[in-house]
Amino acid sequence: MIGQLPRSRGRQREEAGILPLINVVFLLLIFVMLTGRMAGEHARGVEPPATAMGDASVTDALELMVREDGSLLLEGAAIERDGLALALNTRSKGSTKPRVRILADASADSRLVANLAANLRAAGADTVELIAVPRP
Repeated sequence: MIGQLPRSRGRQREEAGILPLINVVFLLLIFVMLTGRMAGEHARGVEPPATAMGDASVTDALELMVREDGSLLLEGAAIERDGLALALNTRSKGSTKPRVRILADASADSRLVANLAANLRAAGADTVELIAVPRP
């Protein structure tokens, strides 16, 4: 080409030195995206029971976690069983009845979880769902 100088070797070497860095950054990005997705519910210290049913995700529901020792977390904050009805009414959006997802540890007492679901319905929850992980 007339009027253009060829690229110097120094410029080509600088560009070649950046490419491996870009590759590493993209690989790290992909790794973080995949491991963040796989951690999901289990990262919170609750191991739900397995089921043969599919995954039913509800995004507008309040999340109540029951740990192995029977302690409760509502939307990630510790709560006592006695204050659950009040917290449910406080966190409901206006006049709508709240939906509640129970994420119980597989080792938690099943009678406790069943009583908890009945108490939530009596406290005014529209829908109470028990979340389980699909069987492999």
